[in-house]
Amino acid sequence: MGDFLPIIKWVGLSGLEKRLVILQGKRDKFMQDLIEELRRTRDSSDFEGKTKTMTDVLLSLQEAEPEYYTDEIIRGMMLVMLSAGTDTSSGTIEWAMSLLLNNPEAIAKAQAKIDKHIGQSKLIEESDLADLPYLCGIIMRHFGCTQLAHYYQPTSPQRIALWEASVSHVARCYW
Repeated sequence: MGDFLPIIKWVGLSGLEKRLVILQGKRDKFMQDLIEELRRTRDSSDFEGKTKTMTDVLLSLQEAEPEYYTDEIIRGMMLVMLSAGTDTSSGTIEWAMSLLLNNPEAIAKAQAKIDKHIGQSKLIEESDLADLPYLCGIIMRHFGCTQLAHYYQPTSPQRIALWEASVSHVARCYW
């Protein structure tokens, strides 16, 4: 902001910039501590035979090319992977919810099925999904699995709901 309005650099932006610099320092220290911990783990005899993580591979590359794979590059790649994972998940949920909000009939039908099988006093758990084929159909439809529905033999409740949603359009979720 100070690049556009130089006076703000002089006055400061209510300490926001200073807090962001402090936060960035804390984040970098946390990531560096993770790298150091992984280095210690790699040097121990317990590391043999364990599955390698992305950071383990980057540390191996750092041993081969230390001038290119610096700790700063590794920290940056770790941060990108961390933020990409959370941003993708939240974006997917936001998109699904916006599509559902555009189809109140689908929301009402899903809510009725949830109330019938689960009730309003309990949160839905993974084990409850077997009793909620319509909700499974909505989820599968959102994740783009409907293209595969033509090849499924509809035997389970989830597959029947998926098949209905994509093939016969009887239980259209929200498209």
